[in-house]
Amino acid sequence: MGVDWIKNKCYVNQNWVGSSDFDDPEAVDPDENGKTYSENAFIKAEAVTHFTSLPVMSDDSGIEIDELGKHFPGIYSHRFAMENGGQENLNKMLVKDHAHSKARFTCHIVLLNLNFEGERLDFEGIMEGSINSKVEGEHGFGYDPVFVPSGYKHSVATLPPEEKNVISHRYNAVKKLLNYLKENDKIWKNLPFWQVFLSKVHSFF
Repeated sequence: MGVDWIKNKCYVNQNWVGSSDFDDPEAVDPDENGKTYSENAFIKAEAVTHFTSLPVMSDDSGIEIDELGKHFPGIYSHRFAMENGGQENLNKMLVKDHAHSKARFTCHIVLLNLNFEGERLDFEGIMEGSINSKVEGEHGFGYDPVFVPSGYKHSVATLPPEEKNVISHRYNAVKKLLNYLKENDKIWKNLPFWQVFLSKVHSFF
């Protein structure tokens, strides 16, 4: 009973889909044309609901750097890097021109198909910090080498995965999701889906 991540970080158990179209993750590649993290996460999760009636979870995330403008680059974080010579070149520019600017990683996780009422659950996680004065670290990806979390002296990319995974924006969003499920008695531990979900949730980071 394997757990798979499709291209856009939607979580689903492929053994329960029952559709040959879903054998290829590229078959689910929706146009992320939302204006917010929540809208993009919903677009990705909703695309998967056409293949399964089981719960589907998707996320959208980005970095916001105050000196670049309110909520920017935000949902355009990847595009912004590509438009500025790629992630490596952009990271060098950020530490040169925007060192010490306040910044934050934001994540929204959307969960669909939890019940038959079409309920849409949305959970936000934030990791506050600032832009570093240098590019450093071998872990992580994207903006991690230039982002210093609040209370730390070095970038996220210098942290071992197990430490990053308990302070990250995705961790904070997942924690809210799990708390909601527990508080509202939404987790049925005897069901295979939730057994797999709970055992694999750390891989979400």
